[in-house]
Amino acid sequence: MRLGHGEEALRLAAPRDPDLAERLCQEELGLFSLWLQLLLSSKEMERAVELLSRFGSSLDPLRIVDLLPRDLKLQRMAHFLVEALLALTRRRRDAQVLKSLSTSALLQAREQRMAAQARKTVLSEDENCHVCRRRIGLSAFARMPDGALLHLGCLKRDLQ
Repeated sequence: MRLGHGEEALRLAAPRDPDLAERLCQEELGLFSLWLQLLLSSKEMERAVELLSRFGSSLDPLRIVDLLPRDLKLQRMAHFLVEALLALTRRRRDAQVLKSLSTSALLQAREQRMAAQARKTVLSEDENCHVCRRRIGLSAFARMPDGALLHLGCLKRDLQ
């Protein structure tokens, strides 16, 4: 569906076929708030509350609260509000877990790099490059984690 056509299709479908309107909103999540606006403007409060009960956790609760009529009783919205708060809490906790995992992986990589850089390599004259099998001699070289020695040029070619 092209941009704008989903809104047009929803405006046409919502009054006649609520099931089609729901399918359109599931295909394009941004349409849920429009559908809610349409329901509220046509005074279909029960359908709006039911929509929020089923799909409220995937919607932005602040945006939804702004759309709601001021005279709507909070009790009717309790399920939506609880689900929205739980979803926000879950997303925040998930983000914190991902941040902690990323930080842990970064620290682990730094530790591995420091350990690799701290290892000394004594190069004898008869050491050969693991890639081209030629003598390394006085050429610039790299040591792989498995201990293999490579000319720096061979390593760069391998990485390309």
